[in-house]
Amino acid sequence: AMQIEKRIGSDVSFDTMPKIPHHRSDILQSFEVIETANHSNEPDDLLNVYLDALKVMGRSVKTIDRYAYVIGRMMESVKIPTRQITVYHLRSYLSKEQARGLQDSSLEGMREVFTAYFNWLHREGLIDKNPTANLGAIKRAKKQKQIYSDVENEKMDRCCMSIRDRAIVYLLRATGCRISEVTG
Repeated sequence: AMQIEKRIGSDVSFDTMPKIPHHRSDILQSFEVIETANHSNEPDDLLNVYLDALKVMGRSVKTIDRYAYVIGRMMESVKIPTRQITVYHLRSYLSKEQARGLQDSSLEGMREVFTAYFNWLHREGLIDKNPTANLGAIKRAKKQKQIYSDVENEKMDRCCMSIRDRAIVYLLRATGCRISEVTG
């Protein structure tokens, strides 16, 4: 109210200035003020800013798509804007996902995505408090790597129909590369 009077003070005469508050209240009485919440299904504006930053940083399209999916699902579930999310919202979401049957490794992957997102927002000054600061890592059972026995190695060698197949099997065995690394 004072800002309005200051702005128009030079445009209004000294005699009419005292009438402004009365006219202002008359006009505003015909309006109803309603608080609105951001419950839309549209992605949060901060998510779009983050995804754009990932593109600029040179992240792969698959990484960006995964981050958009994981964060987007969480945002749909908690139904509040990014700036209002707390560690309790994130824990509740992860707990629901765990109850749905997700493995601990998947939950840890989600937590890492959330941590990257909120750490970036906090570093950029877009949020005041990082909700993932107290969100601890999720323990997951370590899978025991199984080494092939001599008999199994011999069976693989016999299944190779060409020298190419045999070279690939030996390369995998000797280097410990993943299949995706060899095909790449």
